Amino acid sequence: MTKAERSRKKSIKVLFLFQGTTHYYNLVLSKLNSHPEIDVSDVVPTAPQNLGEGVYQTREGIQFTLFELPEYKIFQRYYFFKGFLTILLKERPHIVVTTKVYLRGFFYHLPTFLIMRLFGTKLILKDHPFRFLPYPERRQRILLKFHALSFRTPVLAARSVLSLALQLLSLEEERLLYRMVDAFVCYIEDAYALFGSYGVPRQRIFITYNSPDTDHLFTIRRKLESRVPNITRHPYRVIHVGRLIPWKNVDLLIRAFGQVKRRFPKAELAIVGYGPQKEELLRLTRSLGLERSVKFLGGIYDYTDLGKTLLGCSVYVLAGMGGISINDAMAFGLPIICSVGDGTEKKLVRHRHNGLFFSEGNEDDLAEKINYLLAHPQLRDKMGKRSTEIIRSKININTVIRGYLNAFLYATRK
Repeated sequence: MTKAERSRKKSIKVLFLFQGTTHYYNLVLSKLNSHPEIDVSDVVPTAPQNLGEGVYQTREGIQFTLFELPEYKIFQRYYFFKGFLTILLKERPHIVVTTKVYLRGFFYHLPTFLIMRLFGTKLILKDHPFRFLPYPERRQRILLKFHALSFRTPVLAARSVLSLALQLLSLEEERLLYRMVDAFVCYIEDAYALFGSYGVPRQRIFITYNSPDTDHLFTIRRKLESRVPNITRHPYRVIHVGRLIPWKNVDLLIRAFGQVKRRFPKAELAIVGYGPQKEELLRLTRSLGLERSVKFLGGIYDYTDLGKTLLGCSVYVLAGMGGISINDAMAFGLPIICSVGDGTEKKLVRHRHNGLFFSEGNEDDLAEKINYLLAHPQLRDKMGKRSTEIIRSKININTVIRGYLNAFLYATRK
């Protein structure tokens, strides 16, 4: 059966626009494409300009149609894709799912705007509104700047007023665009209040939460745990998975681990990930005399290899921002220590149930929490089992797919 024949048999065609092809989201889109009613295509940039530094991209796991197009700026300001209209006319999707990066292109690229209206194509915004301010607060901040203006010279005053007026106009434009979007898919429940403050009705907002393909992870875990000899968890090995960038706070983790090492001489720290901070973190490790205990393992993107690594550890720590690595660690049975991640940790980690929260940026508190779990192996084991149960029953690939399907059905019936 050809792709065209398969598409005709499916009732909803969905075209995604993303900034890249990340390894875990390839599997999510493939899972969504396997649904009997959904046909998924994805547009990504040929040379990404809006992807975070060090984010790993791959074509592995892709079981959906992939289009690559060059990015450009409309009015030298708003990112969109050259040639998108051709794909829109060829594919004729029922739904387009975009991120904020490309949102304005659907309104300011007039041919795209008109064709979507002609075809009745619905627009869904996929967003993670973490540290996204409510509309009244953003507006109030701009107005306070007006009141604080200095009018020492007419030219300076005029420039300041114009700048703030443009900021206010941009905010009102953003508010209007959100209200024109047909539906939203978001990771966190805070989205109801946040986008609601911009005038978006609650019924347009659908919470998918965030998850890798947990069916795939559990299949790998079963295979790994059935091997002989079994993989043994090192009782004093702590692990971090994530890019080596400032807001992950890996430096904080290394310093806290220096305190842990004084209490538990056999303790080890495994750091999985690539990033621009690597040399700086290596120097920090050497300066603390921890080079024999802190292992930089590089990026591990094959889930079997990552599973082996996680199964050999006893505690997972996310010292800074992030989220999806928590899901991976929980699927492989680890208790979690974190503070403020990306908002998704609020649904995944329950203090003293399957993990511990530490005070954000507090090295001593982080060290104390690691010490506590290393000192209580039975509690650690219970917490790890509870982590796995949360993934099995609460936040998993089925939660994500269900959230998307609900949004698709709502948008197409609107």
